[in-house]
Amino acid sequence: VLLNRVGRNQQWLADECEVSKATISKIVNGDWFPSTKLMTRISELLEVQSHVLFGDSKLWKEYHDGIVYNRRGKDE
Repeated sequence: VLLNRVGRNQQWLADECEVSKATISKIVNGDWFPSTKLMTRISELLEVQSHVLFGDSKLWKEYHDGIVYNRRGKDE
């Protein structure tokens, strides 16, 4: 959802973070937790606070629901 919001894909994020696409895929799928440095970089690139991305699942749900709501509002 966030990569789509910024018009990018996992390969772009991997390139910007100087890691492999496989690493980004593992993070996205919840199979690997990034270092603080990588977490910070991803948060900066996606313009979302790291605790929303990697912390509180309730905050993520609220953020995600806001994106979906805003997207629906623009399409209507």
